[in-house]
Amino acid sequence: STSNVCHITFDDGIQSFYTVVFPVLKKHNIPASLFVSPRIISTGNNFWFQEIESYDDEVLKDILAEELYVSLEKLEGFSSQTIFKCLPISKIKKIIELYKQRANCGAKLPQNMTIEQLREIDASGLVAIGAHTINHPILRNEDDESCFKEIHQSITDLAYLLGHPVSYFAY
Repeated sequence: STSNVCHITFDDGIQSFYTVVFPVLKKHNIPASLFVSPRIISTGNNFWFQEIESYDDEVLKDILAEELYVSLEKLEGFSSQTIFKCLPISKIKKIIELYKQRANCGAKLPQNMTIEQLREIDASGLVAIGAHTINHPILRNEDDESCFKEIHQSITDLAYLLGHPVSYFAY
């Protein structure tokens, strides 16, 4: 019977999954799925949306206007994150680098789990781990070649990190 059934999923592999959620899942023996980017986990970098979270919106909008060849007035009423969600990942990365140069700041401290933490979660047998692209692009903004690479490479790289095949992917 499928009554009273639910499946819990989590995306991105942020540190709080390991420190808050995973202990609760273990305590109550609740299975779940977790979808992560193997590159983010293995490099200790943040996702683009984590990087821009506390950026000065005026500076960011200036850069967006320049890079998109539009006036600032055309960007009024849109959050920077909403605009970013309409861009290919290559443009997002370029804008973040320009922001870091202009604001004279570096990357933020890592906000996601480590390889060791991910492997511990995997070894528990309680959490099915799947791939979630390499750079977390909005796939509709990417060309077919980029989408294939984002999906395929995330699955193969995650399998390598975990030491076993990966059967799940979340876009």
